[in-house]
Amino acid sequence: MLHRFLCIALALSFASVAHSQAKPWDGYYVGVTASSVTMDVEDLSFGSGPFDASGYGLGGFVGMNRQVNKLVFGFEAAMEIGEVTGNDGANMNPFNADSTISLRGRLGADAGKAMPYIVVGFSSSVFDADHDGDGNNLGTYSAKGISYGLGLDLHLNRQNNRFLRFEFQMLDYGDGVFPFAGNDNHDMIANSQRVIVGYGVSF
Repeated sequence: MLHRFLCIALALSFASVAHSQAKPWDGYYVGVTASSVTMDVEDLSFGSGPFDASGYGLGGFVGMNRQVNKLVFGFEAAMEIGEVTGNDGANMNPFNADSTISLRGRLGADAGKAMPYIVVGFSSSVFDADHDGDGNNLGTYSAKGISYGLGLDLHLNRQNNRFLRFEFQMLDYGDGVFPFAGNDNHDMIANSQRVIVGYGVSF
C-alpha cells in the first residue's frame, strides 16, 4: 500500500513539473515597478503652447496569464505614484501628475526564458496644477485615456517563478477639462511616455 502511494505521489510530482515546463508563463503573478516618465501637456484655452513635464513613478502590478501552446493571454491591474512635474509659464505653475491606475490586456509569445508582449489598456491619472503659482487657486483633474506599449518579461530562475520586466508604454489622455476656482475651466490635452523596469513573482 505504501509502495503504491509513493508511486502515485511521484507520478503526480513529475506531472506537475512537466506541466510547469510545458506552460512556463501560465498562472498568477505580482510585482513592483519603477519608471521614467515624460509628458507633453497643453492648455488649449489660455496657455502659451505645449510644454513638457517629466519625473519618475513607483508602483506595483497584479495579473494572470493563460498559455495556449506558444501564445500567452493576460490581464493585469497596475498602480503607480510618483513625481512628474512641469510649468507652462502661464496658468499651470506648476503642473503635476500624481498617480495612475491601469487595467490592461496583454498578448505575448513564449520564447523560452523570455516572453515579448504587446499591451493595450485603460488608464486613469490624477493631475493637479497651481493656476497663479501662489497656492491660492489649485485645480485637480482626473484624466482618462488609452495606454499601449511593448514589453519583455524575462525568467530569472529554473523554477520560472521570478521574472524581470522591461516595457515602453504610451498613454494618450486626449482632450479634457481642467477646473480651477471661479468656474474657470481650461481645456487641455496630454500624453505620456514611460520606460518601465519591474520585478515579479508568479505562483
